[in-house]
Amino acid sequence: MTASVLGVRAVGRVRARWAGHRLEGDVTITVDGTVSVEDGHRIARRVNDELRHGVRHLDHVVVHVHPAYSHDHQPVATP
Repeated sequence: MTASVLGVRAVGRVRARWAGHRLEGDVTITVDGTVSVEDGHRIARRVNDELRHGVRHLDHVVVHVHPAYSHDHQPVATP
């Protein structure tokens, strides 16, 4: 679900926990290191929406965005 969002290059750690009768979660995604902050935020919002609509009882999710870098620590462009 999350990996199918356009702009997500990888999904890292995913956690969910019960808070009463609702779930709260957090997920780490990797995006192209050259995208703007605005585009990174837009991708994270799409991930948030997909998760909240696709996971039953999920009330709140924090999406952490990490940039993808090459071995020489330069951002890697998405093909």
